[in-house]
Amino acid sequence: MYDNEHLLNWIKENPRIDKAIILAAYWMSEPYFAKQFKDGEEVEEKESWYSDDFDFTEEIEKRYCNGFYKTNELECDPKNIELRENYDKSADRTLIDSDLKRIREIPEVMFEKLKGKRISPIDHKAYTDGLPNIYYLRIEEIFEKYEIE
Repeated sequence: MYDNEHLLNWIKENPRIDKAIILAAYWMSEPYFAKQFKDGEEVEEKESWYSDDFDFTEEIEKRYCNGFYKTNELECDPKNIELRENYDKSADRTLIDSDLKRIREIPEVMFEKLKGKRISPIDHKAYTDGLPNIYYLRIEEIFEKYEIE
């Protein structure tokens, strides 16, 4: 699945997590790819490397549609989720990979913008490898001091 599989599973299984976080995780998982498969068995047969990701995406969708996540304090617009540095903010997340041949559709509720508190985008220049620069530089110093490679 992902490098941070345990964290993502905790988020997915937590009914108190904000719907905006779940919706962002869903779209960042590129659900269109999952929709080209009928079910998990077909994924295992054709693209076994994708099984964990498929299950993650499908479980979020099912729980979201069934009202498992109730908290909505944050804003999320599926059409404008910044994924990485230099992300094309004009790109619509809901259209990426939409040219894949799908046999199932994404439920309409997954496209709906959530109202709430807007969180400012991350300043990617302030981070290196996911760590605030101050911590990253300190770790580098320790590695150099103790000759750790």
